[in-house]
Parts: sequence; C-alpha cells; structure tokens
Amino acid sequence: MDIYREKNIRGGKFVFRGTRITVEDLVESILSGMPPEEIEAEYPSIKGEFFVSLYHFMKKLFHLEISRKGKGISSQKDVEDIYRYRGCLEFLERLPEDVLITENPLENPEMVFCLKTFLKIL
Repeated sequence: MDIYREKNIRGGKFVFRGTRITVEDLVESILSGMPPEEIEAEYPSIKGEFFVSLYHFMKKLFHLEISRKGKGISSQKDVEDIYRYRGCLEFLERLPEDVLITENPLENPEMVFCLKTFLKIL
C-alpha cells in the first residue's frame, strides 16, 4: 500500500493511495485503543496491508527526519529530536513488520511513545 500526499486531498496530509484515509487517522485510531479488526470495521477500505505500510512509513519518516535535522542542528531541541527519532527508528527495526496487527501497541510504552512522536512530525 502506497502512502503519498497532494495539496488537494485531505489538506495535503499523508493518505493511503486509493483512499481518503490519512496516516494520522490510522495512528490516532491505534492510539485510541481500537484493535485492527475494529479499525477495519470503522474504515472498510483498510486492510492488514495498511498497518504494514504504516510501519514502513514510520521507519522511513524517522530516517528522513534524522537526516534532515542532522544537516542543520541549530539548537538543543534539534539534538533532542534526533535522539528521539533514532531511538524510535532503532526500536521499530527490532520489530516484525506486522507488529501493529499482531500485538496491542498500547501494551508497549515504547511503541506508544514512537507513535506519538511520529504524529508530531507528520
């Protein structure tokens, strides 16, 4: 499942190709405690592959942000952001790509932290 954005679709937010469902919608649903089956019932076009795509997109965006911030560190906040993003990226890389389907993310404080951090950089 491809994730992209265009100005005229959902205000330029990242969406899953072929839908109007934003990445933010899916992450917020996960953080609200909805299990994958309930999310799929709420958004009938969402399938398991969306969760796998989200996992890969999170890793990609953390990597891009680390690179972007690393090129122009101008404050202590930049250093702290890079540290957080690296921690989340390393955490995600230790997990299987279907972790958002097979495990309850809310039971893992590190996953909750990474999902919330990811929302902030969307």
